[in-house]
Amino acid sequence: INTASAVYNIIRNNLYVSSNGSDTLGYGTKAKPYQTIEKAYTKATPTKESTIYLMNNITQNQTANFNENKDITLTSYNGNHSLKRQSDFLAASIILENGILTLENITIDGNNVSMTEPSIYNYSNLIINNGTTIQNNNTTGYVGGIYQLKGTTTMNGGNIINNTGTRTGAIRVIDGSLIMNGGNISNNSSLEAKYAGAIAFRAGNFEVHGGTVYNNIGGESEDGSNYDNIVELQSAPITIKDFTINPTFVHNANKYHIINAIDNSKGVSIDNDDGTAATNNKNVWLYTIDTARTSDWGIGLESIIDGKTYYKFYNLGFSNKCLDVQSNATADKTNVRTYICNSTDGQRFYLEPAGDDYYYIKHKTSNKCLDVADGSSANRANIQIYTCNNTSAQKWKFVADT
Repeated sequence: INTASAVYNIIRNNLYVSSNGSDTLGYGTKAKPYQTIEKAYTKATPTKESTIYLMNNITQNQTANFNENKDITLTSYNGNHSLKRQSDFLAASIILENGILTLENITIDGNNVSMTEPSIYNYSNLIINNGTTIQNNNTTGYVGGIYQLKGTTTMNGGNIINNTGTRTGAIRVIDGSLIMNGGNISNNSSLEAKYAGAIAFRAGNFEVHGGTVYNNIGGESEDGSNYDNIVELQSAPITIKDFTINPTFVHNANKYHIINAIDNSKGVSIDNDDGTAATNNKNVWLYTIDTARTSDWGIGLESIIDGKTYYKFYNLGFSNKCLDVQSNATADKTNVRTYICNSTDGQRFYLEPAGDDYYYIKHKTSNKCLDVADGSSANRANIQIYTCNNTSAQKWKFVADT
């Protein structure tokens, strides 16, 4: 009796699924696998971590519901196998309502079927490890890849690629946490204007430790602006923690003043002398911070490339346009202006700590610093890029405008 009980538990901790298996005659073993993930899941023990192995490619025609408090790893046996959507199957591939689901060495393939729901709904704890690919999910709903309603999605590795949704391609976070330790999110797209090709947040927390979010395509607005990679919806309860910068750089959806170390009463402001701050191609300069909306800026995590984070800075008072290095040039004294947000390298900046909560704001293409011309503290002193020289003219602090 004890021997039989031990075998029973071993079987239920390691379960096998094959397109040639049987849910009625199978035992979940290599020799007699089940036919569906759902059957294997019902037999997995709730007291220990269990692994469900795909023995070959599976054509999916029903949703896999993970709705019990179980710790499940879904992976492949001898290779990398796919869970591929059948052409007439339009619902979600996976719904994670409870417990932990780890995806590892497996491909979740939407087969480019025009479906009505995302590939994965996450309400609990989803972990994406190396060897996982979530791809080819095209939906008429909000997001093609992962729709996180609550809980946590942790990406340690793998790829989320070639997914399309009306408002987000890869991951849409409504609440909870997204933790990015590694992996690649690229070639995803959104169809509607002002929504991100890769990741969009309505609320929650985003922790960045590494990985890549790049080369995605957002929907284009009537004014030509687009947001290709990451969008943090303004005024939403969102906190971004960038652990790739030491000390950790934390920001949220507040308005910020970008003040300069030469004179803490002054910061980056749009030239509004002629009352046209909302138009394209407006100069930016140093100016006294007051109630004028020309100095209110949003901080947006725009992309991540091989673990390096790039930010955009967009005016929230008048124009919603981004800080832009003119023509993406690299020469010293190249002017900085505002321009329609367009997810180009001229609008990508990375941060390096300068001490005492100040940062150097560096242009991606040139690696040169945002700089106050001639180190002046005068109102209307021009802002440009210049070879980094560790002077106060190049040190900036982000102060929330409450």
